[in-house]
Amino acid sequence: MTRRRGFTLIEVMVALTVLAVAFAAGYRALGQSTNNAELLKRRALAQWVAQNQLAQMQISRTTVTAGAGAARQAGLDFIWRTTLTATPNASFRKAEIVVADPAQPDYQLARLSAYLSAPQ
Repeated sequence: MTRRRGFTLIEVMVALTVLAVAFAAGYRALGQSTNNAELLKRRALAQWVAQNQLAQMQISRTTVTAGAGAARQAGLDFIWRTTLTATPNASFRKAEIVVADPAQPDYQLARLSAYLSAPQ
């Protein structure tokens, strides 16, 4: 009786199961990478919105007030909120700008703090 060389059905099924698990893990990692890239893009754009709001506050120092609003950056909508607080030095105020997605207003995409000179 000659013995055939090759794989048994069980060995082939185990190998296919291992490959299926490996491909599923790779596909999941690829999906996570795509989600992370989208989140990083939104965070970068939100940071630009915050920097734009700070620049506007620096330009019009005499009319700086706390408030909120909406902005559009690169085709995406954002909401921002500005708070002003006093500092120990009366010549300065602390401005804090928080930017979020309108669909998730409690999740901060960007936060920017700066000190502005108080109006004369």
